Amino acid sequence: MAEVLQPPDYLSASSMTTFLQCPLKFKFSRIDRIKEPATEPMILGSFVHEILEEFYKASADERTFDTARSIGRDLWDSKWAKEADEVGVRDINQFRWKAWWCIENLFTLEDPQQMNLAGVETKVDDTINGVRVLGFVDRYLHDDDGNVVAADYKTGKVPLPKWSADKVFQIMVYVLMLEQMLEQPVVSGEIIYLKEGKVVAYEPTQKRRSETIQTITSVRKEVEDSCEAGAFQTKPSRLCDWCHYKPICPAWAK
Repeated sequence: MAEVLQPPDYLSASSMTTFLQCPLKFKFSRIDRIKEPATEPMILGSFVHEILEEFYKASADERTFDTARSIGRDLWDSKWAKEADEVGVRDINQFRWKAWWCIENLFTLEDPQQMNLAGVETKVDDTINGVRVLGFVDRYLHDDDGNVVAADYKTGKVPLPKWSADKVFQIMVYVLMLEQMLEQPVVSGEIIYLKEGKVVAYEPTQKRRSETIQTITSVRKEVEDSCEAGAFQTKPSRLCDWCHYKPICPAWAK
């Protein structure tokens, strides 16, 4: 008889995306706690996110190129130089140039001194249809009409529409969570692609809301059913070539 496994206390947008991609990968990561090593793109994204988090904590008149550079240098010296070295980043100058390019692109998208953000790196922890979900919203603000707009930073390329489902799902999860926390409708979920200097906005239509809630509910049930059965399915795909768990995955056992 298979061992009954303990499901995680909560889900996140990224963990649910992982489950949809491959249930066994979810088990390795979220239940077995086999940690994936950090990669250069992951470190780059975290570095840029932290720069912007600190940058938008500054008063409006201080949000200049020089302030951003200063924050970037301080964070690099105190933390991210070591992280980059541990990951094995070969071209440090190129890495730092990519990070700064993302910051520069933000200034082409908006005037930071005119931005009045209501929340930066906001923790959201609540239940959606009985499922506990936890996450961090990069930022949200109130537009000129007082409506809430949620946004998430990305440092990768803008995906083709057919490959954007996970990004849409993530921002819609944040929309639902923010609405519950603020007790106020969120009128738009934006994904800010810093590498390309582009913003893609998604209206939280009733269809998107319903689909997101349905996905959250079904993923939680499938996780619990898989834990009870002590077995998680594999979903071999082209993504397997980039999966850290491929050497221990039965789908690729020789």
